[in-house]
Amino acid sequence: DAEKEAELAKIEKEREIQERRLQEAHAAKLKQIEVEEAAERARQAEKETKQLKEAEDERLRQVAAAEAKAKTEAEKASLLEKAQASYETAHKEIKARRADKSKALEGRLAARRKRRAAELERDVVQQNREAARLKKQAAQQHAQAVELKAAAAAVKRGRGDVP
Repeated sequence: DAEKEAELAKIEKEREIQERRLQEAHAAKLKQIEVEEAAERARQAEKETKQLKEAEDERLRQVAAAEAKAKTEAEKASLLEKAQASYETAHKEIKARRADKSKALEGRLAARRKRRAAELERDVVQQNREAARLKKQAAQQHAQAVELKAAAAAVKRGRGDVP
Protein backbone atom coordinates (compact mmCIF):
# COMPACT_ATOMS: atom_id res chain seq x y z
CA ASP A 1 0.00 0.00 0.00
CA ALA A 2 2.83 2.37 0.89
CA GLU A 3 4.60 1.39 -2.32
CA LYS A 4 1.50 2.23 -4.35
CA GLU A 5 1.21 5.59 -2.61
CA ALA A 6 4.92 6.27 -3.20
CA GLU A 7 4.48 5.26 -6.85
CA LEU A 8 1.41 7.51 -7.17
CA ALA A 9 3.29 10.41 -5.51
CA LYS A 10 6.19 9.87 -7.89
CA ILE A 11 3.86 9.85 -10.91
CA GLU A 12 2.08 12.96 -9.61
CA LYS A 13 5.39 14.73 -9.09
CA GLU A 14 6.55 13.81 -12.63
CA ARG A 15 3.23 15.05 -14.02
CA GLU A 16 3.65 18.36 -12.13
CA ILE A 17 7.22 18.69 -13.45
CA GLN A 18 6.05 18.03 -17.01
CA GLU A 19 3.18 20.50 -16.61
CA ARG A 20 5.56 23.15 -15.24
CA ARG A 21 7.96 22.56 -18.16
CA LEU A 22 5.06 22.85 -20.58
CA GLN A 23 3.97 26.12 -18.94
CA GLU A 24 7.54 27.45 -19.07
CA ALA A 25 7.83 26.51 -22.73
CA HIS A 26 4.50 28.19 -23.40
CA ALA A 27 5.58 31.34 -21.53
CA ALA A 28 8.88 31.39 -23.45
CA LYS A 29 6.99 31.07 -26.74
CA LEU A 30 4.67 33.94 -25.73
CA LYS A 31 7.69 36.05 -24.79
CA GLN A 32 9.29 35.27 -28.17
CA ILE A 33 6.08 36.28 -29.95
CA GLU A 34 5.99 39.53 -27.96
CA VAL A 35 9.60 40.28 -28.94
CA GLU A 36 8.88 39.54 -32.60
CA GLU A 37 5.76 41.73 -32.52
CA ALA A 38 7.69 44.58 -30.86
CA ALA A 39 10.42 44.27 -33.48
CA GLU A 40 7.80 44.33 -36.25
CA ARG A 41 6.17 47.41 -34.73
CA ALA A 42 9.58 49.08 -34.54
CA ARG A 43 10.26 48.23 -38.20
CA GLN A 44 6.84 49.54 -39.18
CA ALA A 45 7.32 52.75 -37.19
CA GLU A 46 10.72 53.26 -38.78
CA LYS A 47 9.22 52.71 -42.23
CA GLU A 48 6.47 55.23 -41.49
CA THR A 49 9.06 57.68 -40.16
CA LYS A 50 11.04 57.32 -43.38
CA GLN A 51 7.91 57.91 -45.45
CA LEU A 52 7.03 61.00 -43.41
CA LYS A 53 10.58 62.32 -43.81
CA GLU A 54 10.38 61.80 -47.57
CA ALA A 55 7.02 63.60 -47.64
CA GLU A 56 8.51 66.42 -45.56
CA ASP A 57 11.50 66.69 -47.92
CA GLU A 58 9.17 66.82 -50.92
CA ARG A 59 7.04 69.48 -49.21
CA LEU A 60 10.18 71.52 -48.47
CA ARG A 61 11.22 71.25 -52.13
CA GLN A 62 7.76 72.47 -53.14
CA VAL A 63 7.97 75.34 -50.66
CA ALA A 64 11.39 76.36 -52.02
CA ALA A 65 10.07 76.26 -55.59
CA ALA A 66 7.01 78.32 -54.62
CA GLU A 67 9.20 80.85 -52.79
CA ALA A 68 11.47 81.19 -55.82
CA LYS A 69 8.45 81.63 -58.10
CA ALA A 70 6.93 84.25 -55.78
CA LYS A 71 10.23 86.13 -55.64
CA THR A 72 10.55 86.06 -59.44
CA GLU A 73 6.99 87.31 -59.84
CA ALA A 74 7.61 90.15 -57.39
CA GLU A 75 10.86 91.10 -59.16
CA LYS A 76 9.09 91.07 -62.52
CA ALA A 77 6.32 93.27 -61.14
CA SER A 78 8.89 95.69 -59.70
CA LEU A 79 10.92 95.87 -62.92
CA LEU A 80 7.78 96.29 -64.99
CA GLU A 81 6.59 99.14 -62.78
CA LYS A 82 9.98 100.88 -63.08
CA ALA A 83 10.08 100.44 -66.84
CA GLN A 84 6.54 101.73 -67.19
CA ALA A 85 7.29 104.84 -65.11
CA SER A 86 10.36 105.55 -67.25
CA TYR A 87 8.41 105.07 -70.46
CA GLU A 88 5.60 107.36 -69.32
CA THR A 89 8.03 110.11 -68.34
CA ALA A 90 9.86 110.01 -71.71
CA HIS A 91 6.73 110.10 -73.88
CA LYS A 92 4.41 112.16 -71.68
CA GLU A 93 4.03 115.21 -73.94
CA ILE A 94 3.84 113.30 -77.26
CA LYS A 95 1.39 110.55 -76.33
CA ALA A 96 -0.67 111.90 -73.44
CA ARG A 97 -3.85 109.97 -74.21
CA ARG A 98 -2.05 106.73 -75.04
CA ALA A 99 -0.02 107.07 -71.86
CA ASP A 100 -3.19 107.56 -69.81
CA LYS A 101 -4.80 104.46 -71.33
CA SER A 102 -1.59 102.47 -70.94
CA LYS A 103 -1.25 103.62 -67.35
CA ALA A 104 -4.77 102.50 -66.50
CA LEU A 105 -4.14 99.13 -68.15
CA GLU A 106 -0.79 98.74 -66.40
CA GLY A 107 -2.43 99.63 -63.10
CA ARG A 108 -4.87 96.79 -63.56
CA LEU A 109 -2.07 94.46 -64.67
CA ALA A 110 0.15 95.51 -61.78
CA ALA A 111 -2.74 94.98 -59.37
CA ARG A 112 -3.30 91.55 -60.91
CA ARG A 113 0.42 90.73 -60.55
CA LYS A 114 0.42 91.93 -56.96
CA ARG A 115 -2.65 89.81 -56.20
CA ARG A 116 -0.93 86.80 -57.79
CA ALA A 117 2.23 87.45 -55.75
CA ALA A 118 0.09 87.67 -52.59
CA GLU A 119 -1.63 84.39 -53.49
CA LEU A 120 1.74 82.72 -54.00
CA GLU A 121 2.94 84.11 -50.68
CA ARG A 122 -0.14 82.65 -48.95
CA ASP A 123 0.58 79.31 -50.62
CA VAL A 124 4.16 79.44 -49.32
CA VAL A 125 2.94 80.15 -45.78
CA GLN A 126 0.45 77.27 -45.96
CA GLN A 127 3.11 74.90 -47.31
CA ASN A 128 5.48 75.98 -44.52
CA ARG A 129 2.78 75.15 -41.98
CA GLU A 130 2.25 71.75 -43.59
CA ALA A 131 6.01 71.10 -43.62
CA ALA A 132 6.20 72.01 -39.91
CA ARG A 133 3.31 69.66 -39.15
CA LEU A 134 4.96 66.83 -41.08
CA LYS A 135 8.27 67.51 -39.35
CA LYS A 136 6.60 67.32 -35.93
CA GLN A 137 4.80 64.10 -36.90
CA ALA A 138 8.08 62.61 -38.17
CA ALA A 139 9.79 63.50 -34.89
CA GLN A 140 6.99 61.80 -32.92
CA GLN A 141 7.22 58.69 -35.10
CA HIS A 142 10.99 58.65 -34.66
CA ALA A 143 10.63 58.89 -30.88
CA GLN A 144 8.15 56.00 -30.91
CA ALA A 145 10.50 53.93 -33.07
CA VAL A 146 13.37 54.58 -30.65
CA GLU A 147 11.19 53.57 -27.70
CA LEU A 148 10.07 50.39 -29.45
CA LYS A 149 13.68 49.51 -30.36
CA ALA A 150 14.74 50.07 -26.76
CA ALA A 151 11.85 47.91 -25.52
CA ALA A 152 12.73 45.13 -27.98
CA ALA A 153 16.38 45.28 -26.91
CA ALA A 154 15.36 45.18 -23.23
CA VAL A 155 13.17 42.13 -23.86
CA LYS A 156 16.00 40.41 -25.73
CA ARG A 157 18.42 41.19 -22.88
CA GLY A 158 15.90 39.89 -20.38
CA ARG A 159 15.66 36.66 -22.38
CA GLY A 160 19.41 36.36 -22.53
CA ASP A 161 19.61 36.65 -26.35
CA VAL A 162 21.69 39.81 -26.27
CA PRO A 163 24.71 40.36 -24.03
